[in-house]
Amino acid sequence: MIHTAILVGLKLRWVPPTVFLLGSAPSYCVTVSALRILGLPFGSRVVNALEDVVYACYQSLITLWFDVLSGVKIIHYGDKMLPENAIYLSNHQCTADWAMVEVMTIRHDAWGFSRYVLKDSLKFVPLYGISLWMHGCMFVRRRGLGAEKLSNDMKQLVKAGRPLWLVIFPEGTRYNILKEDAIKKSQQYAKDNGLQPLAHLLTPRTSGFEVALQSLRDHVSSVYDVTVVYEGPKKINGRTPAPSMFSYFDGRCTNVHFHVSRIPIGDIPQDNEGQRQWLYERYIEKDKMIGKVLHDGRFDGPQNIPTYPVFQLMIPSTVFVTMAAAAGYKYPSVRLLIATVTGLYMIGGFVLFTTTTSY
Repeated sequence: MIHTAILVGLKLRWVPPTVFLLGSAPSYCVTVSALRILGLPFGSRVVNALEDVVYACYQSLITLWFDVLSGVKIIHYGDKMLPENAIYLSNHQCTADWAMVEVMTIRHDAWGFSRYVLKDSLKFVPLYGISLWMHGCMFVRRRGLGAEKLSNDMKQLVKAGRPLWLVIFPEGTRYNILKEDAIKKSQQYAKDNGLQPLAHLLTPRTSGFEVALQSLRDHVSSVYDVTVVYEGPKKINGRTPAPSMFSYFDGRCTNVHFHVSRIPIGDIPQDNEGQRQWLYERYIEKDKMIGKVLHDGRFDGPQNIPTYPVFQLMIPSTVFVTMAAAAGYKYPSVRLLIATVTGLYMIGGFVLFTTTTSY
């Protein structure tokens, strides 16, 4: 009986963080929406700055669960990340990749910096779509990137003076060790186009990266080339299947190996062909690095696992939950609103966390 209860408890470890993250999301959404309306007389720069503060509070809640309470070690190798304007390139394996970005923003004092290039359909996800849009995320179609619109969106961020880690997953979809057909298709595409097939990554798409460089070269200081490998007890063909936002908490992931190379923007070629070649060469190197982790259990170089003032991370989440509970306790109409918003967020969260977040 006790053994069974323990097993059930381990299987349900994802429930508390899911309830807490999604349960506090309505307060976040209402707060941001109110800021947008009430802050109109003060101008967009003031409203954007306040929205980034509120978003940073939600980032701290994500970090509390994914990096402090989950029991998973997120091990940083390579260069230090800075609170600077930058383009953030990462391999893409699962929906937990999004949480890893948010953890890194908190670790490196880039609170509120993350803005994503997302596939167009995600803007229709209940409430999350509008929340991401208000934060400055951009939506693109997978076929027919919409380069002009994407470029305009990026320039609007620059014009608004918003701090920026522009997050791009160049593979365009998730590398899943279980989807052999998708991996073989990507490798065949590389061969057909005279590129080196990759064993541990999908062939990167370069369009979004090229648009970002053209639009942001004078605004960003560097490019972060991020390589992420998830490690756990279960392996298929020598590699742990990447966890979902839910399975991250149930013991299927024990370590996250996170390598960063910081490349000054001046070292990136200025012409499109040079940029494409540069990105392909980076992915060849990333592929070798992942192979080394799968063989040796780690990247080269020193490891860094920071500690946090947990109380500091708990404050924002406590504020969000208290706001919802206090308002709902006093006003029945607010209780109905919160219940409705929470329901929509639960639906939206399920859709968002079970689909790819890249273009």
